[in-house]
Amino acid sequence: MSVFNTGLLVFVCAALSPGLLVAQSTKTSPFYDYKPARCAGAVPADFKQKSSEKAEAAKEQIRNKRISRTDKKQEAEHAVTSSFAVDEMLSSGQVLFGEPMSVYVEQVAERLLKENDQKEITDKLRFYVLKSHVPNAYCTSNGAVLVSVGLLSRLENEAQLAFILSHEIQHYILKHSLKQYKKVNVIKASTRNRLEDKLKEVYSFSKENETEADDQGFKMMQRAGYNLDEGVYVFDMLKYAEYPFLEISLTIDSLETKHYKFPEAIRTFVNDAVKKGGEGDEKHLSEQGDENNTTHPSLDRRINRMRDMIAEDGNQKGKPVHFIGKEVFENVSKTARHELLLLYLRYADYGNAFYLAQVMEKLYGNSLFLGKVKAMCMYGLVHHQSLGHNLNKYGCDVSKSRGEWRPLSALFSKMDLKELCAFGSRQMYLVKQQYKTDPFIDKVARGFFKVVQGKGLLRLQDLTAAKATGASASDTASAEEPSETGSGIKNPRNRAKRSATSGAALSDYYMLVFADIENKDYLNQLMRDMHYSEPVKSSDEVEKPTGKPVQVIDHLVMFPPQIELAYGANKRRDLYQEEDYKDFLGNTWSKLGSKANVDVDVLQTNIGEGVTLEAINDYMALNDWILERLNNDTQAMILFNGDYIGNAMGRKNSKHVGWVSYEYQSAKRAFSAETMVACLVLYPALPFYLVWQFSTTYTFKEFCMVFNTETGTATHVKRKEFAHAMRGDLLNAQIYETLYNIKYGK
Repeated sequence: MSVFNTGLLVFVCAALSPGLLVAQSTKTSPFYDYKPARCAGAVPADFKQKSSEKAEAAKEQIRNKRISRTDKKQEAEHAVTSSFAVDEMLSSGQVLFGEPMSVYVEQVAERLLKENDQKEITDKLRFYVLKSHVPNAYCTSNGAVLVSVGLLSRLENEAQLAFILSHEIQHYILKHSLKQYKKVNVIKASTRNRLEDKLKEVYSFSKENETEADDQGFKMMQRAGYNLDEGVYVFDMLKYAEYPFLEISLTIDSLETKHYKFPEAIRTFVNDAVKKGGEGDEKHLSEQGDENNTTHPSLDRRINRMRDMIAEDGNQKGKPVHFIGKEVFENVSKTARHELLLLYLRYADYGNAFYLAQVMEKLYGNSLFLGKVKAMCMYGLVHHQSLGHNLNKYGCDVSKSRGEWRPLSALFSKMDLKELCAFGSRQMYLVKQQYKTDPFIDKVARGFFKVVQGKGLLRLQDLTAAKATGASASDTASAEEPSETGSGIKNPRNRAKRSATSGAALSDYYMLVFADIENKDYLNQLMRDMHYSEPVKSSDEVEKPTGKPVQVIDHLVMFPPQIELAYGANKRRDLYQEEDYKDFLGNTWSKLGSKANVDVDVLQTNIGEGVTLEAINDYMALNDWILERLNNDTQAMILFNGDYIGNAMGRKNSKHVGWVSYEYQSAKRAFSAETMVACLVLYPALPFYLVWQFSTTYTFKEFCMVFNTETGTATHVKRKEFAHAMRGDLLNAQIYETLYNIKYGK
């Protein structure tokens, strides 16, 4: 794995300088209503050949080498596992090629190789962009180099990217992956869920490998003529990888108005969290310099080595940081930052996405896209809190946030549902006022205010009725309420009595959320438009059961079925057999679908002969949608990526998408001494024990989910596990049963 496995490059500043601020994006700009990046151009050869074919070609080359039999065996094992691991990544729907970010990375790499007389490996290296928020870069053993969106979003210039690519290219040239495999057999089939975790597990280099790649990468960058100081800045910023890519001071005070003030309890909690978190930051930064805490050489050691090498080269002042072009870099950086926001939304990381949207408004100006992001974040947070979900899971975990986004995380995690509904109402109003006619913002706003009125138990009229007073909310809340008799005696109605001047319950500070709005015409109009009441069915509208099954699905889009086969006590994977079974399963779902009267359209796998650009992009769009769906709850919820799957589902003429996986394990039974002793005592049972002991245990699991892409709801969920050897007729029966249940909503 790369030197950057713990993350890389964050440009931290206390506040954005005026020089960084730009005018609001125009409606003709591609960033005004930004759309997710998609692959473009010719499909690379990496995608056109099956994993088994690549593995066999690599094994054939190894057989012709004049090396020992042991080395041939190890290299063959390495080639097979690497081929399948790389293709799992390429077929994940998270790898981009041919779009501006990938093209730029390739241009910088090609210049590095040309200036270093490395033309012989230019055709062996391929460069892609990985849709991951983790700031990282990876080099695979077969020459595929991936740079993450999270990394590109943090770069300050081309020279920094050049240093990263130089480092990764050296891992390939020096064959570090193969050397490390021979040393410790680290490459294995990964069991991690997230792609970046799998890559870290599959590709891991030693400290010696990393130091060598640093040294040789430095020389490569040196020969290419870049300012070498940028390499030092890379390591200087490495320790800030868990901070936002840019920071603005978004304190709790900045979110208040003259009359809308947070109570002291919330203020104290936020301040304490910020103070405690700051102490944790200092500890974290000190640990970054301790070599015992990392799998890589310590940052201080690497910085000192690079400074010594730079001193030998001479003063770097005046050396260029851009060769391809500053304007091209800035466009790529801006693209990566917009993609980063989409990634946070995909993983339901609403707290961090809301903060970064504020940062990007400061940096690039207002845009419809950023308005959509903010509206989605408020809707997502309120939706999850209304269902009793812990907001720590949705980007509000104070213990995991660092730097300037901590105050906002603490605020979101502390506010109760009513407080969050009121705070979000103001944010939603500001977005809606600016983009009145956008259909997505309108849809999200309606979903948000539905929660506010239903689960939040707030009357929108009360929010708009609050008037500004000279007293602060806290002062008003502590004022003594008048008694009904003038003698100091109160009845329960006094507790609910409303202030004649504010129109709000005295203790409800959040009722003053709109108190500073002078022109309330649009506010009142919006709240009237967003008024919601649960529909009530009359008795004659109630559907009566007919006793007949109701057809719910007759056309289904399916992701290529996934299968994992593991054998023996060490759960050895048979990658070749898995590839064959994937093809078999895809064909079987389509074939049995016609028998069950369900038109099953299995998405084309991204690896293999005949794969098309349209199929890859359709898979990517639907993969983005289902990731967002799975990272949120399984109830009905508006999804941000719902607007980006229309073309894919339209071409399939369906509104239902399904995902299915199978897991199969078989192994000899573990030896049980207690059972054997018991059978020796009861000797008539010994023959039965021996048969049982030397038999094989089987575990077969099936997991299937089907979603309605129009509503976001799960229409079918199936989990099944039983002990049985896997056979073709068994799979046929299970698939047919699943299809029948999907069709009729069983």
